[in-house]
Amino acid sequence: NKRMPLVIGHRGYPGLLPDHTLQGYKLAIEKGANFIEPDLVLTKDCVLIARHEPMLSGTTNVADLPQFASKKTTKTLDGVVTTDWFACDFTLAEIKQLRAKQPLADRDQQYNGLYEIPTFEEVIALVKQQTKSKVIPKSFISSVMVFFAWFIVKHSVDMLWELTDLIQKDILNNLLEKEGDNIGCI
Repeated sequence: NKRMPLVIGHRGYPGLLPDHTLQGYKLAIEKGANFIEPDLVLTKDCVLIARHEPMLSGTTNVADLPQFASKKTTKTLDGVVTTDWFACDFTLAEIKQLRAKQPLADRDQQYNGLYEIPTFEEVIALVKQQTKSKVIPKSFISSVMVFFAWFIVKHSVDMLWELTDLIQKDILNNLLEKEGDNIGCI
């Protein structure tokens, strides 16, 4: 009685398409992912967007856009001084001017610059739309620890744990209890 592995589309389908794009999430669902897992960060106007980290230069074309040159700044992240463009310094309207790119040089670069940066609401809407006609229900997990840590730790570590418990604890515990070692990523 062997169970099929549970497939999680972390960042969408990043081996082929740029990380955290609606097109990547859609392809992961089409290829059979049971879940998609977006990492999220906050914009200046407190909108959750799908990005792996708060820095934008590695996964977007921000460095190529002269209108954003002045937004490059230096911040300390986890004790490391980092100079980059940070999502928290951009409004959603500004983020929507950016386009995603592959973060790793050994991945296919032909899709760089084609896809915009989605909001969490757009990711949820895509999942709902894509899974209506599927026989096997799909869902998503989001990495609460990553996208709220920077914002909430400024206020309270206890608040971070409380939020994590409320949003993710039950989801992850139920998933791990049900699926155990049958979890894989694409």
